[in-house]
Amino acid sequence: MVDPVRHWQAVVLMLRVASQSYRPQASCDTDKEFPESCARDGWGIGSAPEPSIPTERADLRGKGLIPMSLVWSCNEWDPLEEVIVGNALHARFPTSDPSTRLAEFPDRPLEDIPQGPFPQRIIEETEEDLEAFIAVLTQLGITVKRPETWPHEARFSTIHWESQGFYNYCPRDILLVIGDQIIETPNVIRSRAQETFSYRTLMLDYLKSGARWYSAPRPMLLDSLFEVDLTRPTPRNHEPAFDAANVLRLGQDLIYLVSSTGNELGGNGCRPSWARLSGFTSSKMSTSAATLTRHSRPCGPA
Repeated sequence: MVDPVRHWQAVVLMLRVASQSYRPQASCDTDKEFPESCARDGWGIGSAPEPSIPTERADLRGKGLIPMSLVWSCNEWDPLEEVIVGNALHARFPTSDPSTRLAEFPDRPLEDIPQGPFPQRIIEETEEDLEAFIAVLTQLGITVKRPETWPHEARFSTIHWESQGFYNYCPRDILLVIGDQIIETPNVIRSRAQETFSYRTLMLDYLKSGARWYSAPRPMLLDSLFEVDLTRPTPRNHEPAFDAANVLRLGQDLIYLVSSTGNELGGNGCRPSWARLSGFTSSKMSTSAATLTRHSRPCGPA
């Protein structure tokens, strides 16, 4: 029997949780009817209350013109209702390039980074474990969705670089759920640049249900982004670049980690625009761990 906790953080994207008392209802039209855990301004430090869904949008929902979103999740611990679980099919090592070295193999030269598909035995055993994990979730009444199988061996390119794919194992790396929003993140590894396409059908379904779907600025991922001291591997601040897994959701606060998969500009550069979208605050960042502000509340309101 697979241990559900062992796979939890890596393969699950939380989409809907059973915290309906926090969730804005279709009739909401005032600030007080939005959950405090999702009713602050900005992906930036702030204190002025603001609905996470604009009042005019709530009014349209109350009139039945916008459907109630299937997506709602503000933290990492509420009881689950629906998740996306990744898969390991066609998984391979990411292309040996500066982005992969920085994020995954900073202690190796490019020529020593493993290449090619993962061993079939590993893929089969992983899928077996995932199926057992899904069975546990299903028995608990949780709806489980899966991404499409993707041809990661196929090559794709920009005018600056060429790459092959990686895997679909970690949806929590490429998609960030904040309230009723799904945000595609500007991932650091080039091999992941098209990974969200395997979730496109699911994203369209959630969009039609009333969820909001955005994309962060898409990074160019030039070699210069990765020209850093590999003993302290963090992308340079040439453009925002980060994984969704660099963000920890704690009710009204977002905690951002600067690391090999997220630069400081990733946390700071998106604040002005995302402040209008998310209705969340964020903490001060550090290079090793995020530190909580005095306003942070690890638990949402009772």
